[in-house]
Amino acid sequence: EYETDGPFYASPVVVDGTVYAPSFDQSLHAVNAATGEADWTFQGNGNPRSTPAVEADSVFFGTDANTVFSVTSDGEEEWRYEGGGPVRASPKTVQVNNNTLVLVAEGRFGSGAVGDRRVLQALSSEGELSWEFTSGGYTEYAPAVANGNVYFARWDGVVYSINGSNGEQNWFHEASGNISCSPTVRDQTVVYADERGNVRALRTDEDSVRWTYEADAGIRSSPSASDDTVYFGDEDGTFHAVSLDGDEIWTYDTEDSIRSKPTVGDDFVAFGNNDGNVYVLDTEGEELWTHETGNDVRTSPAVIDGRLFVSSFDNNLYAFE
Repeated sequence: EYETDGPFYASPVVVDGTVYAPSFDQSLHAVNAATGEADWTFQGNGNPRSTPAVEADSVFFGTDANTVFSVTSDGEEEWRYEGGGPVRASPKTVQVNNNTLVLVAEGRFGSGAVGDRRVLQALSSEGELSWEFTSGGYTEYAPAVANGNVYFARWDGVVYSINGSNGEQNWFHEASGNISCSPTVRDQTVVYADERGNVRALRTDEDSVRWTYEADAGIRSSPSASDDTVYFGDEDGTFHAVSLDGDEIWTYDTEDSIRSKPTVGDDFVAFGNNDGNVYVLDTEGEELWTHETGNDVRTSPAVIDGRLFVSSFDNNLYAFE
């Protein structure tokens, strides 16, 4: 265990033997994945809710203080970008003409009003604004990137496809309910879920529904897709495995709502739960093991070299063999 002075709203990321974990102590922690000792800590200017993006030797993350930071793998600040709203959606990177763009979305202020500053922005690797897209509604969940296009969801139920090179809209899709999770892309298909319990698969090239799956409760767990299965949890605590054709494969019941994005490993899937547990199931839906933390686990586990890393609202980062 590695303890911080604040809860974890953001998921850990593991790259080259280092776990990058933003905590609500307003810091980004770099932890040695093998020993659990801190390599360094970077103090930001607000609480981070966004999972970092790591590209080359740079770590990008956002804070509630409307700021995106770029930090080196040694913990030194490269640049910061001041936006017009809190950065709660996890940054993503997209490659355009051999250059890296950092995608960030602005969320709502505490009052819920952000005026016309409801945008997806693309920043250069030097922290300069390359383009922005005004969506008309806020988003607090990470976009998905595939084949140079960006897919993201507005909270009030609109899914967009945007050209990653210039920010031009390809298409948009109106959902049947509010969206409080990220989409995922697999095999030319965009999968998203809404708070009414609908999971829909869209074509990546147009607003066309391939299939719909209906859960019995709302969904705030971002779907994850493997080679042949989509995994997600719902607000009643049911974990779902659905085929890429939209057919139910199996379900697994827990005691509380699931808001963690599942992580798929070699022959297993792992996720957190609001009951404070980490669950690890095999791909047939059988429980392998669970571990109880001291508070909600709404983050997504990270897996590397047979080790599972999980952050919790109890202020701790955990590593499991």
